[in-house]
Amino acid sequence: MQRLKNEGLDPSKPDFSMNPPSRSVKKLEIRASEVQMTKPGINRKISVGELQSARAKKEAWFIVKGEVRHSCDLRLWNELYKCDCQVYQGKGFFNDHPGGAQSIEIVAGEDVTEDFMAIHSSDAKRQLADFHIGTLDEDVDLKQGNEPENENATRSFLNHKKWKKIVLANIMEVSKDAKMYRFTLENKDQKLGLPFGQHVYIRLRRKVVDKAGVQVPEGDLVQRAYTPLSTRDDRGFIDMLIK
Repeated sequence: MQRLKNEGLDPSKPDFSMNPPSRSVKKLEIRASEVQMTKPGINRKISVGELQSARAKKEAWFIVKGEVRHSCDLRLWNELYKCDCQVYQGKGFFNDHPGGAQSIEIVAGEDVTEDFMAIHSSDAKRQLADFHIGTLDEDVDLKQGNEPENENATRSFLNHKKWKKIVLANIMEVSKDAKMYRFTLENKDQKLGLPFGQHVYIRLRRKVVDKAGVQVPEGDLVQRAYTPLSTRDDRGFIDMLIK
């Protein structure tokens, strides 16, 4: 829905055909514009030391880079604004955050640009400006999951601070509009390690057509939450039902 709005289309009248006729979609008088994620008048410079302090951890300070253009590829945009690290205080949104306070607390002190951009709407990005507290005074690599990890095969697969790769092994058709996808983990004897009542995030890039006319996964980053069908005792794979 948000993508249709950003493209100036009417979300109430979608057309899901491969080549939708122009008459089936009514154009809205909306143009994709820059999303303002900073608060006017905030000129504070914040050091890396401050960002990683006990106070910052308690108040869940985090980084999102630059301003957001709907039409700008995230990787290009991230490169353009790699030194424009805006700092935000997450504590003020703990009670209202749909994902709960914990999902903000676990990213304290980190650069969450990619994850934030992938799952939040334009309205959420505008709302972020209310929690803007300054700009980092130097360019450092604070991306999620940069800390070293012991890759022992006996460890659980999931790590809430790090993205892990899975491989699509099988697709089973369950109904006309639903399929079960099985993904393999790093090791056949590995447990997933998902706590009760929790979900996992999966992300990938949309396919776009390159200059040679070939579809390649270099489009927008898409991220969604799913609850696995596989049990806690299953090893080496994760099953997901997707409609």
